[in-house]
This record gives sequence, C-alpha cells and structure tokens, in this order.
Amino acid sequence: MADQFIDMRSDTVTRPTAAMRSAMAAAEVGDDVFGEDPTVNELQRTVAAMLEKEQALFVPSGCMSNQLGLKAHTEMGDEVIMEQDAHMFNYETAAPSVMSAVQVKTIPGINGVFRAEELPPHIRPAQYYMPRTRVICIENTHNRAGGTVFPIDEIKKISEFCRKNGIMFHLDGARLWNASVATGIPVHEWAQYFDSVSVCFSKGLGAPVGSALCGTKEFITRAHKWRKVFGGGMRQAGILAAGALYAVQNNIPRLAEDHEKAKYLAEALAGIPSIRVDLANVQTNIILVDVERTGKTPQEFIALAKEKGLLISGGTFTKFRIVTHMDVSMEQVHRAATIVADRLCGAVANPIIRNAQEKRQLAEIKSWLETRGYRHLAIGEGTKFQTMPPGTFSFRLNVQVKLEGGVQSVNIPVDAVVMPKNAEAGDFPLMFEAKSAGDFTNTNKRRKEEAVKMAQLRSTYGDKVRFNLFLCGYFDSGYLGYEAAEGIDWVWEHRIDDLALFGL
Repeated sequence: MADQFIDMRSDTVTRPTAAMRSAMAAAEVGDDVFGEDPTVNELQRTVAAMLEKEQALFVPSGCMSNQLGLKAHTEMGDEVIMEQDAHMFNYETAAPSVMSAVQVKTIPGINGVFRAEELPPHIRPAQYYMPRTRVICIENTHNRAGGTVFPIDEIKKISEFCRKNGIMFHLDGARLWNASVATGIPVHEWAQYFDSVSVCFSKGLGAPVGSALCGTKEFITRAHKWRKVFGGGMRQAGILAAGALYAVQNNIPRLAEDHEKAKYLAEALAGIPSIRVDLANVQTNIILVDVERTGKTPQEFIALAKEKGLLISGGTFTKFRIVTHMDVSMEQVHRAATIVADRLCGAVANPIIRNAQEKRQLAEIKSWLETRGYRHLAIGEGTKFQTMPPGTFSFRLNVQVKLEGGVQSVNIPVDAVVMPKNAEAGDFPLMFEAKSAGDFTNTNKRRKEEAVKMAQLRSTYGDKVRFNLFLCGYFDSGYLGYEAAEGIDWVWEHRIDDLALFGL
C-alpha cells in the first residue's frame, strides 16, 4: 500500500529507515522481564534523562503508557479529569473504566486547552458518596484539535493548582516532541510540571513500536507491576527499544520539516472556498479540514481521496485529518493539495491555490537566473517584453496578442519572460508558464487553454515565439503530449538546470 498511495492518515504509518533497521538488527538484548535487556535499560535511562525524571518504563504502546499512568496513580472509584476531546477519553476504548475502574469527567476546552481558573467547579468535595478527584490529564500536542500546542504558561498554572489540591497531573505527551520543536522549549521544561509523562516513539520519530512512561522511582515501580498485569512484559525487547533509541537520538530535529510541510499544505487548502482550514491551529504536523459546506461527510471525502491515491483519516464529525510525516515528500504534499483541491473540491482554477504554488516556482526561477547574472526587471519600470535588454527577466508580464480575425487586441499575462544574454536586436524572449497544483489534473481543459495561448502568440508574432511550461508536482501521463501536439516544450521544477538547454 505504501507504494500505491500517499499515506497521510497519521504519523504512525512511518516505516523504519535503513539506519534504524541496522540499529535494531545489531541491538544487544537480554530478558527485560528480569530487567536484563541492556538496550531497553539504555533507552529508559536516556528518556528519563531527557525529561529529567527519576525513571522511565518502556511499553508497547501509547495507550498502555497512559493507562498505566492512571492505574499507578488511582484507586478504584476515583475520578479523572480531562478535556472532552482528549485522546485518552475518545480513542483508548474506555480503558480508564475497564482497566482502572475510575470515572472520567470531561470538561470543554478551546483547541484542546482548558485553564486553571476553570477547574474549581469540577473538583469533588470530600464527601463519602462522591468520587475522589485524583488525576488531571492534558494532551500536548492535542490530536483532535489539530496538533495544537498547550501553552506552557497555562500548564504551569494547572500544575500549581494540582499541587495545592493534592491532585496528580499527567501528560499524554505522545507528540510532546512536536510541541518542543515547534516552540523551541526543551522537553524537560514541559515535563517538570507533571507527576507523570507519556511519550511516544512510533509517531513522528519513526520507530515501529513503543512509548515510555516517566515519573518518580516509586511511581514507575507501581507502573512496572501493572505493566506485567496488562500484558506488557516483554523478553528480548531490545530489538524494539533500539528503534526507539535511534529515534530519540536522531529524528527529533527533523520534525520541523513535517511542520513546514503541514503549513504549506494548509495554506494551499485554505484558499478553497468550499472547505475551511484554520491556519492558526496548524501549529505542528496535523491539518483538520472542515468539509461541512461541501455537503459531503468526512467519510465521503476519505473514500474519494483513496480513489485518487491519497489516504486521509477522520478528524471530527465535520472534519477530515491530514498528517505530515517523515515518509511524505514535498512532491507528495504538492500532489495531495492537487487531489483535495481539484479532484475532490473542483477548485481547479482557484487563484489563491495557484498563486501560492506559482509564487514558489517563480522564486526558484528568479534565484536560478540571478545566480547566472540575470537582472530582474520590475513591471513598474515600464518593462515591455519586446524591448527587454539581453540578460534580463520579468514576471507576470502582459503580452499583447490579436484575437481571431486580427481586428481586436488583448493582453495575456505570461508568468516569466526572459531575454537571453546572447540575444540580438529583434530577438523574441523566452516565455514560461508556471503550472500550479490546481492546474495539472484537468488535462483537457488546461491543455486547451495553453494551446489557445500558444495559437494567439503565434498568430501575432509568428514562429519565433518560444512558449514553454515550468512544471512541478504530479502529472497524469496524458498531460505531457505538448511538444508533438502544440509545440510547447517544458522544464521540470526538480530539474531546473534544464533551463540552460534553452540558451539561458
């Protein structure tokens, strides 16, 4: 499936790199139930040191890590408070009630965040007929809110509230690494405010398995016992721990790439009128796309996207989710924007999407030309395409053409116009159209538009016209029949040096 689809359902779909696989294959192992696996022990020491906690416990999953935290903190009949969209409440199969016999009280938040001053009405009085408020849990980053970061100043206030009221404070930090990279705040600064912290290795960090629960020695001793009861005792687990150890030692800084890709994709999708993306909430690697105005459900979008080669997942009742990760390239991000914009939303010509892509493409052309000594002419300088000096270029220049019959003339915009350095008087400049994500999938419509533009240029200026495409992203094979059919040549963005073949 990985080779057939762009898989953006979750950052859990990542596959171990060759280097990670090598580390796993070479791992020194022992029996972890006896505490004798050296790689597991090294991972636990490493993570505890990173979070500045006394001890850490390696477990198979984030769900187990969170639930061990509750089990080690609580007694039967206690109450746990968490935000209403928390992963621990929505996606862990009622585990608090099943595994720990505790009651969950949810409170509303904004983008996954509630505030310390909102907590007092939710704390139970000390009455025998009421449950004891024992733990408050938060999630950082918050999955169901779209990867939002829980502000550390608010965490500090909640921590103070918990200590004052004798309540334990637990962090579901499955994507704490993302929060740290997004804010520049080290993980130990976040962790200091919590009695227990769960972190995951198998999401953005790319390990195949595993999470860790961190806290005091006494707390981890209790959790260790319950890990055995929960079925999490593993024998030669160093093979798995080696992948997690490689992940924390090598893959944290690169999370910034995932965040940049998410931001780029979100900005592209935000320009589609029929859907909504809250750019302020795209803080890490998750994008929530609200499709309510389309009349389609998220499930319908998910099915349609799969037909076009893109795997996405459900987010909320009206939103689907797209997640960037280490196995998704920037080219695939471009293609994902194409699929959502053009094939699912019918926004093929939306100017905001086109402009976002074209701006990047033209910036690359500008950089390439200036490196080779070409000078940029601004449109406001009275630039005329036929009188451009050799060794100059301009963007979005109007070119006058005659309409059919030659009676009326109109201006057509051309994305990039370049006069080669070796041009002589009367030479015609090179013209390039930057084709954006919203343009290339409707083959017949786009080819017809470009063919018309080429025909208008030739009818006005003759065979000396040199009109080309600067192409990026994903193309259906039928799109690239220009040279034979219309005489339009092209250059791939990822092979920009091919511009030199045009005499530049």
